[in-house]
Amino acid sequence: MKTQNFALVLGLTGLAVLLQTNKASALDFSFSYTANGVTTQGILNTTTTSTSGQYLITGITNGTRGGTQISYVNANGYGDNDNLLIPNASNPNKLDIDGFDYSANGVTYNIGNYGSNSYYEENSVTAPSGDGNGQFTFATFNVSQVPFDFNPTQGLVLGLGLSTGLGICKKKLARKSTVI
Repeated sequence: MKTQNFALVLGLTGLAVLLQTNKASALDFSFSYTANGVTTQGILNTTTTSTSGQYLITGITNGTRGGTQISYVNANGYGDNDNLLIPNASNPNKLDIDGFDYSANGVTYNIGNYGSNSYYEENSVTAPSGDGNGQFTFATFNVSQVPFDFNPTQGLVLGLGLSTGLGICKKKLARKSTVI
């Protein structure tokens, strides 16, 4: 029975560690680009995809376009966007041709790759269909990974779980050594 308790404590401690490291599959990337003299910037919230080196953009935080707050637009919202980010250092193209969408002041924008580290922007006013056949503007696009932020609360929970597990193990081992 004591071995089962020991295994249970180790299992729960391992589970606590896994739960604390679960955010590893979700990464944030800082982005900025300029088109027509207007800068758009923010944090792209992503999750991993089944393709190595590609991330699915699932949200935008702290985003602005020329000082105006922007909102995330789901995939296939405008311009056939697929919301894929490809931040691979060996690949100069950080977005594919469909890119990602956001909205600001009632206008939806799409930023995508135009080939060999060249990017374009189109919007729902000058290109209502979003098919790339309307007016678009060339843009510069920059992206970099935001360092992982280890939340102090997560550290506290992890530390308490580990210290409790180790304390129980120590007591179990002490009891075993006195029984012998």
